Amino acid sequence: MGALRRFDSRFCWNGSMVRDMCVAEAHAFCAVVINGFASFSPLRLPLHTHSPLSGPPVCVGGGDVVCTLALISRRDVRRAGTRFCTRGCDAEGSCANYIETEQILLIPRAGGVGGVGGSVIACSYLQTRGSMPLFWKQVASLKYTPPFEIKKEGGEETHTQAGGKHLDEIVKCYGDNILVNLVDKKGGQKRLGDMFTKVVEAKNDKRLTLVWFDFHHECRKMQWHKLAGLIEEIGVRKLDGLGWCEIEYAQSDRHTTDVNTYKVIRRQQGVVRTNCVDCLDRTNVVQSVIGRRALHTQLRVWGMAPLKEKVPTASTTTRTRSDGKKQTQKTLTPHEKECFLPLPPHSREINTHTLTQNSDAQKSASHTHTHT
Repeated sequence: MGALRRFDSRFCWNGSMVRDMCVAEAHAFCAVVINGFASFSPLRLPLHTHSPLSGPPVCVGGGDVVCTLALISRRDVRRAGTRFCTRGCDAEGSCANYIETEQILLIPRAGGVGGVGGSVIACSYLQTRGSMPLFWKQVASLKYTPPFEIKKEGGEETHTQAGGKHLDEIVKCYGDNILVNLVDKKGGQKRLGDMFTKVVEAKNDKRLTLVWFDFHHECRKMQWHKLAGLIEEIGVRKLDGLGWCEIEYAQSDRHTTDVNTYKVIRRQQGVVRTNCVDCLDRTNVVQSVIGRRALHTQLRVWGMAPLKEKVPTASTTTRTRSDGKKQTQKTLTPHEKECFLPLPPHSREINTHTLTQNSDAQKSASHTHTHT
């Protein structure tokens, strides 16, 4: 079976080029091109003894496990464009620069479905981002922050109809959606946030949860620990309830396209959809925190991270600056520590940018990859 037959058409950038071949049932000869970012890095981790699962991971010298950590982002073909020039959504609910980001942890395992040859456990965690599903624009000018313009023709109903279509689509595709809105609660951004809130409230769908977190206000003066407040506002149980997808397949089947050879262990029940104005810097930070938190949960389940993390805290409450003034340092609470859990010691070998949903993965795609 060709990759194109299985692929989500929303992210297939060469669909128009291979359409005729698909009509001729020549899917096996068609490659799928995505617009986005892909990274695969080795991750060496120590194995702990608390893993509740049978068939332990395959260890190398020193009792470590060599895994692979992948990060793949792909942009929707609909309503793609450059910063400032493409905002909001269209009448069909397609949002500007909608991105689906998946982080995948591959764990080699002895035995399992692969028998003597061994198997691989794949833990996948999905997040999305995209412009606010409204009719709005921001015309680039000589001003540092161009003003926002929200369409007034047709009133609120115009926005709720188009935005509602987008919300319907993401619920159909992903299940429960936690909508994290990071725009300011003042000025033009507040007007956008208020309209977005009305669109979500008009849907009145229990599968949609809107959390408006004023990132610039809460994290001002580099107070990144306050991102713990976002996790608390979402709700730890609700966030953990989304889970992640986990499958097992035999090492000998790693190149097969037959999904029937896979053993599904668990499924992800929903996603976190994050946005700010540009869906870049603020969104990158929040997706990184959520993604890192999910990764640590997976590592604990598989016994590659201690059940209780030891996270450094501020050693003193005050310090004296070079100018003689005293500066207070805040000791992190347990929830704040959880947002910034360090990677296990041996995982320093991995390039740390892999865990950061960096802007290169989300901006106007600088890389084009072929999915096979």
